[in-house]
Amino acid sequence: DGTIPRKRLAEVLTGIAAMEQKYGLCCANVFHAGDGNLHPLIMFDANQEGEFLRAEAFGAEILELCVAVGGTITGEHGVGIEKINSMCVQFTQTELNAFFAVKKAFDTA
Repeated sequence: DGTIPRKRLAEVLTGIAAMEQKYGLCCANVFHAGDGNLHPLIMFDANQEGEFLRAEAFGAEILELCVAVGGTITGEHGVGIEKINSMCVQFTQTELNAFFAVKKAFDTA
């Protein structure tokens, strides 16, 4: 998920539609219109060579667009493997270092 200012919803959906053409993949847009939380469902066939990588790039570009319009890379689901590389789109190295320090304090392994 990514989160955007509600007033930018139409702009972001238009941007995602353009990305569908760019990546040659379909995206079903599910979202909480009331709070700007997007849940784009990028459809791909993992059996088709290259589609998984295109889907990952598509998702990353959606998150970049969310940040560009004043939103965030996450709203309610947090950051895991899928979004970890998008952290640098939104946060500075100083901020990332602070996050890593907090994680290290609680996760000593």
